[in-house]
Amino acid sequence: MTGAVTDAWAAGFFDADGCVRIGKQRRRREGRTVYALRAIVAQSADECPETLLALQSEFGGSLSSSPDRRRGNRKPKWEWLLASRKAERFLRRIFPYVVGKREQVRLALEYRERAMGPGKDDLRERYYQRISALKNYHRRAA
Repeated sequence: MTGAVTDAWAAGFFDADGCVRIGKQRRRREGRTVYALRAIVAQSADECPETLLALQSEFGGSLSSSPDRRRGNRKPKWEWLLASRKAERFLRRIFPYVVGKREQVRLALEYRERAMGPGKDDLRERYYQRISALKNYHRRAA
């Protein structure tokens, strides 16, 4: 892939193949639940797609692959992942250009502004539920 990755291009690519997620993990030993904002773009290919390498080069994050078990797809699934602050920075940059996932991105940025810090577990849970509900709505509508 040649040329610079623009925020508008990244937004279009994210609209097509990306997702916003608030990860939720119960830590029994600590007696608490941990939430983390994630921005993920996934593609199936034999080798890591140049598009994901370009996104990683521009925005950071990690790349991983795993077998894609959906409907007999034999190509590995490649994922580019940003978490917490890196996810927030990426989503802020692409927000002006996002169309299809605009409400999810808006909520994710609001989550980072309002729900960080001690004593805000109930608020984090509400954002987790709101983003999950949006994702389920879009799946049913498709």
